[in-house]
Amino acid sequence: MFLATIVLFFAAALAAAEPGDLKHPDWHPNGKLLVAEGSCAGSIDLYLVDLESRTVRPLWDGKLTEGYPRWFPDGKRIAFHQIDDKRNSRILVADISPSGDISGIRPVSEGPFDIEPAPSPDGTRIAYTQPGDNGLDLALLDLSSERVTRVWKTEFAENFPAWLPNGDAIIFYARKPDGTQVYQRDLESDQVSSLTEGEGPNMVGNVSPDGRRLAFSSERDGDREIYMRNLESGEEKRQTMRAGRDGYPKFSPDGRWLAYHSVIDERITVIRLLNLRSGELSDFSCQDLPGDH
Repeated sequence: MFLATIVLFFAAALAAAEPGDLKHPDWHPNGKLLVAEGSCAGSIDLYLVDLESRTVRPLWDGKLTEGYPRWFPDGKRIAFHQIDDKRNSRILVADISPSGDISGIRPVSEGPFDIEPAPSPDGTRIAYTQPGDNGLDLALLDLSSERVTRVWKTEFAENFPAWLPNGDAIIFYARKPDGTQVYQRDLESDQVSSLTEGEGPNMVGNVSPDGRRLAFSSERDGDREIYMRNLESGEEKRQTMRAGRDGYPKFSPDGRWLAYHSVIDERITVIRLLNLRSGELSDFSCQDLPGDH
């Protein structure tokens, strides 16, 4: 029964990708590039977004479904998941040259349903989501041995892991009977604490480089928007003010920008950059591919 649920989960994820989508952005450590998942050519592949030249170009088409790419802190590698035609998924790592060429693609997990990788701040581990007995569990992979060293088994669906900047804890969101919130799990004590509260669902959080702010998406106002929470005072502020789903926020390395994706006209997903000081917005889409202007 649970295996069938996971298969349906992957089928729904694939069906949700429309031709022309660009989503799930992640910042290069230099703050000048983004890596993203896209379906600009129809299939779901990896793309590179150059913020200086304002161009989008294919990074890799593996002929399967490759998504949710995330940079390592050295800026020389990415991790991503690959879903095959049987809906099996595993985590892959690839090298990226300074010119943006991809090579050395290799699996680091066996699957069959490993998704949403998050490299640690020191680059030695990857947190990711895998199926458990009752829901989705989080796992920790040691890259030196390519062995799973931790699995946190729960009765809930816990997914989309991210790291605190100091590497001491993992944040994630969990769907529980009393609501969906963003949580933090301390790696030494295994203590879990809630980072959001109240109406939601509150989902997919990312902590700023200085550790003081949490960006997350919430549907508390009836539409999925991006919110910012001060982790010291608990004060929250809504960051986006538009009709259409906004989600998967990611702080820039200097903490001045948020990258996230937005659904436009209930159809096409684009990447947006929000300047947190000025409110300036920039959009990147499949139309920014060379020759598509």
